[in-house]
Amino acid sequence: GPQDKQALGDAMCRLQATGAFESVTYSVYGDSEPYRLVFHCEPAPVNHFGFGLRADSEEGAALIFTLGLGTRRLAGSKLDFTARIGQNSKGILHYALDLSDLPTLNLTVTGARYRGNLGSGNDNLKYDVAYTTHREDFFLSGMNWTRLDLRVGFTHKAFFLDPNTVFAKQMTDAGNTLSDNYLGTYLQGGLYTFDAPYFPKRGISLAARADYDFVSPSQPAFTPVLSSRLDFKAAIPLGAKVTFLPDVRLRSVLHVGDKAHDGLIHTNFAGGRLAGRYVEDQVPFFGFDHVYMLGDLAANGTAELRVNPFKNIYFSALGGVIITDDKPLGFLGHRLP
Repeated sequence: GPQDKQALGDAMCRLQATGAFESVTYSVYGDSEPYRLVFHCEPAPVNHFGFGLRADSEEGAALIFTLGLGTRRLAGSKLDFTARIGQNSKGILHYALDLSDLPTLNLTVTGARYRGNLGSGNDNLKYDVAYTTHREDFFLSGMNWTRLDLRVGFTHKAFFLDPNTVFAKQMTDAGNTLSDNYLGTYLQGGLYTFDAPYFPKRGISLAARADYDFVSPSQPAFTPVLSSRLDFKAAIPLGAKVTFLPDVRLRSVLHVGDKAHDGLIHTNFAGGRLAGRYVEDQVPFFGFDHVYMLGDLAANGTAELRVNPFKNIYFSALGGVIITDDKPLGFLGHRLP
């Protein structure tokens, strides 16, 4: 019946999602109940290696490669390294200890350098923004008692912003620090049900995260900061050719004590066409090529109406708004100029 087909489909998805198998098929044996169900699983290579080259007009060319050792095992130790080398370089080393039915233990070390332009057309400086950053994370994942992809862990994060940039001047004018580091804990969760990664016609994407940074080794007078974010996007079909895509992104920075001289990590930004291109938690906004510094509370809403008249042809009409303020009482009454 329909329920049996649904259960079979769920089992197939779980087996394929492990990444441990090259292909997964099944056979049903028997002429009458009880039938015998047999899954045929072809093992995938345990290790992997890959490389690629990408280029665009803003960042030039970059070489990307990845190396995985034991990453496609069902359980045990897994080591994965990913690197990008170019104008903007980044390296991620991830170790995971998969304990089968228990949560997975993870350790991730990330280092990155970013240099780019914010669209301001500054002629005096080569780059409008330049910084280096690194972070170390220890977290638990693989908590399968809910449909959400949950992670909980501890992190150390640091940033070093080049003072000779337009971006650094904006931070300095706002009274923020140019370099700092923090120790904290975090909880994040995600749910993804889109039926396609680029042009979905139905489903939702939900991502939420809360960071509680309680110590700053470089700032003895630092008081804890609670940062949170919520991203929600849905694909709602309005017929065979039309899809409505609402997209809402919320950001907040709550100071438990007196407001400190925050830096890159505890500042909200919006602008540009890609999320997180200039700084990790920057939200995109199609109306601004520049990146704007927002208040401690910010909401970014976009509505897209997408039409698919032919097989691979799409047209979209978009509208959006940003609301931001430093205080809750003024949040609904202020918009980004």
